[in-house]
Amino acid sequence: MKWYCSMIGDYESLLILEDDEILPIRPSISEKSLEGFCLYKSGLKGSPLTVRVQPVKSVTGKDMVCDGGWKNGKNMSAYLSAMSTLHTAKGNRGPYTEPCPRCFEMPIQERHRGCEHHPGNPHVFRTGNPRMSETMLNTYQNVQADLVGHVVNGDTPLTPWELLQIREHLLVQNCVHSLQIWTMIIIGTALFLRSDEILDLKFNDKNGKNCIRWDLCQVRDGHVVSLAFSIQGT
Repeated sequence: MKWYCSMIGDYESLLILEDDEILPIRPSISEKSLEGFCLYKSGLKGSPLTVRVQPVKSVTGKDMVCDGGWKNGKNMSAYLSAMSTLHTAKGNRGPYTEPCPRCFEMPIQERHRGCEHHPGNPHVFRTGNPRMSETMLNTYQNVQADLVGHVVNGDTPLTPWELLQIREHLLVQNCVHSLQIWTMIIIGTALFLRSDEILDLKFNDKNGKNCIRWDLCQVRDGHVVSLAFSIQGT
């Protein structure tokens, strides 16, 4: 969020993100900047970033493009929850409000009185929780709808005990297919590969990527002593 606000020139929103406790005023993060950041993270990677039908430009005048880092709607939920907690901790509770131009234009000596719309309570900077604004609630629903088709891949590694159970289950079947599956599992474990990366391994590849390196393998008396693979990371 700090990087995004800096790139679009919203420096006022950076104040609440600072750890310095001596700052007397910490305006809420701009509703529009928070909306733009969520669209930046959830949009298709490389696609133009637009907020409220307007293209977003950086401080250098270049068009911003989406990062596409959020594939799962839970990412946005967790992030907005953290933003709500941050605003509460910094004293910005209640409905989100933008600064009032009339309050801001009053002479400094009289600004504390507020304008005719905010007597005794001048609105000279953003207050409240932008997460709960109507705009952000709508943005949240739209992003969740766009990401609803995402299928979460498993990210929990197998434990040694689970590997032993899998090995016992497969090898007791005494068939080539089960032996092939066990070989794939143990190779993936040794090389720290995900299941989709294991499936991408090839027997041979003309470019020498993601395949068995037969020139480096060791076979003695018909028994495979060691296997070597060429893995290209992403």
